Amino acid sequence: YRDYLNILPEDFYGLAWSKNLDDPHSSGQTLKKMVTDFNSIANQATNDIVYALGYHHQINIMTFYVFSCKKLIEIGDFNSAYAIFSGLNHVAVNRLHYIKNHSMIKPILFQIEYLYSVMNSMKNYKEAVKDALSKGKVVVPFMGVHLKELTFAEDGNPIILNNGNLNLDRIELLGELYAHLDDSLAQLYRASPLKSCLSLKKLDNVTLIAYTDHEVEG
Repeated sequence: YRDYLNILPEDFYGLAWSKNLDDPHSSGQTLKKMVTDFNSIANQATNDIVYALGYHHQINIMTFYVFSCKKLIEIGDFNSAYAIFSGLNHVAVNRLHYIKNHSMIKPILFQIEYLYSVMNSMKNYKEAVKDALSKGKVVVPFMGVHLKELTFAEDGNPIILNNGNLNLDRIELLGELYAHLDDSLAQLYRASPLKSCLSLKKLDNVTLIAYTDHEVEG
């Protein structure tokens, strides 16, 4: 939440988050950090499952991540939830069908897959965010989909048309995209003090493989 709250308007302009990656003073630093943290969580989820100590340990770890993902969605942190989901969708995890089909995991994973389905430009996810905001919930959107849309809007639409006029359609499209992000930021500003029932910061540089292997019943 803190990282999202620290995003500045200029971080989104002109694809700033994807430029001057080695310059610590360039715009988009917070977005760059969010992308780095996202990849770190995704990679950790994958590694913890793949390098588990055995079958029951794999089930335990997969259950932890699936339930963490579900809880993050419930509290409105769609970005961290998708980071976990991305790790669970890695090809090295996808081939472990005996884990994904486990009775404690399969039904919850199905709900998460439905939410983040890429069908209709991730319509299910966008409706979930809209519904959460309408109920006054604090929301951290999945930045990947919004940055992708901003990239297409910036790169796919010329600033000046062939007739020399300013491309007003481009401005309107970018305005709509910025407005969607502004809605969630405004909700976050109103939430004072911020409270989160789950923090994935604890996962940084920590591996679940070190945890004791206990059998999961069910």
